[in-house]
Parts: sequence; C-alpha cells; structure tokens
Amino acid sequence: MKKNEKFDLTKLIELCKELNECYDNESFLAVAMLVRAILDHIPPIFGYDSFAEIASNYGGSNRTF
Repeated sequence: MKKNEKFDLTKLIELCKELNECYDNESFLAVAMLVRAILDHIPPIFGYDSFAEIASNYGGSNRTF
C-alpha cells in the first residue's frame, strides 16, 4: 500500500472496509451514513475544505461528478 506522508489514511481505509461489509449485509442506512463520513475525509487529501469545492472544480463535458 502506498504511504501518504501528509495524511493518515487508516481511518478512511477502515470506513471503506465497513462500507463494503454493510453493503454486503444489506445495511443500507449504515451505507448512507458511511458514505457521508467518507465524503468528509476526502477533501483535505485534495487540498479543499469541502466536497462541494472538489465537485465545482471538476472539469469535463459531463457536469455529473
């Protein structure tokens, strides 16, 4: 696994593992909450404060992110 010097990705990886387990067990309410938590952890990795900032800077002909 690639190490990131600036961020500890341990919690994000665990959230992703739990997301997969919850989906496999059809715990869809937990899936929704975990997706929200994961979205909160991604922006700092790309140097943004919120997911909305990432989505608004995403280019391309298709505006769906």
